[in-house]
Amino acid sequence: MNLFRSEEHVTRWSFYNPDSHQSIMPAKDWAYALGAGVFSRRLEPDYLDNIEPYFEEFYERLAELGRAGGFWR
Repeated sequence: MNLFRSEEHVTRWSFYNPDSHQSIMPAKDWAYALGAGVFSRRLEPDYLDNIEPYFEEFYERLAELGRAGGFWR
């Protein structure tokens, strides 16, 4: 993950890929999305048994942030 000053700064970056536009978010939005169970519950013994609901929670959080595009799947 790279941190930039603005979306315009990201798009001027030499390695910018337009297909990744859905991933450009403020750090607070990243923190919210990455707080989903798929990331926060990795050390629980039943993690793999619950991986699908955890991913659904992650996708729901992205949808709340307006980032529900195909990039994430």
